[in-house]
Amino acid sequence: MPVRAGTHFVTGRGFTLEATETASAVDPRMIGPAEPVPEGIELVPLSLFVEDPEPVFVADHESSLDEPGPSDFSAMTYETWRRLIWDVPDCDLELSVARTAGAGDPKAR
Repeated sequence: MPVRAGTHFVTGRGFTLEATETASAVDPRMIGPAEPVPEGIELVPLSLFVEDPEPVFVADHESSLDEPGPSDFSAMTYETWRRLIWDVPDCDLELSVARTAGAGDPKAR
């Protein structure tokens, strides 16, 4: 069991395990049709918030507070979020969506 041996090796030298990464994948051919969007809810591309992404930050921040894992995002500032999430070159604002409940208010990513 190489993982256990590796863990034993590094912990024996004072290192601690703080995070593990899990990759998930799905064969898109195996996904059924999308469920209908509930009445009063709209899915919109994040590009609608390009002039003022702060509402998306607020929704993202609130929804990340109870995500399991070792990272604590509760102190992430808007400026840090812009730099690490919104302004990165591979953030596709046309592909990423928000769920809104009127007046363009993003509720989730």
